[in-house]
Amino acid sequence: TKHDIQSQKSRREELRIHIANIFRTVAENVWPGMLARKPVFRLHYLKFIDETTRQILTAPAENFQDMQPLRFALASVLRSLAPEFVESKSEKFDVRTRKRLFDLLLSWCDDTGSTWGQEGVSDYRREVERYKSSQNARSKDSVDKISFDKELSEQVEAIQWASMNAMASLLYGPCFDDNARKMSGRVI
Repeated sequence: TKHDIQSQKSRREELRIHIANIFRTVAENVWPGMLARKPVFRLHYLKFIDETTRQILTAPAENFQDMQPLRFALASVLRSLAPEFVESKSEKFDVRTRKRLFDLLLSWCDDTGSTWGQEGVSDYRREVERYKSSQNARSKDSVDKISFDKELSEQVEAIQWASMNAMASLLYGPCFDDNARKMSGRVI
């Protein structure tokens, strides 16, 4: 029945979030050099990064809230492990991959005063606003609206903080920005 499929889907989403949080917690406590020494461990993380990125990019707009913990987990894992991946010289974590992840993380950061990558940034901001207004439309209580807005903005800030730190981690290693390499064009 439709209800069974729905609850199966929400169980799968819940499980995905739990798994993402386990990956995040382990990544934050990994010993330096572990990814270079343990290829299997490294492959699990590369698969997690790949699958989580795909999940976030292909999720429909109505799954916005389900994707927030995944965004946070992905950013946190990258913040902790990006330099390790570069050190391990993994071909699955090449300059193109780093650039793609950097751009994705950039799209979750606050776009005030930024002039680069505007289309991606506003997509996420639009999703945040769409989610906010759909939730506010459901609630008649102004106290509920205020606490919801506060919770959402804290969530968005946490993702932004993790993303900015992950972007800094992704800068470790060979340059992945052609503009910066040429020294013409915008250097970030």
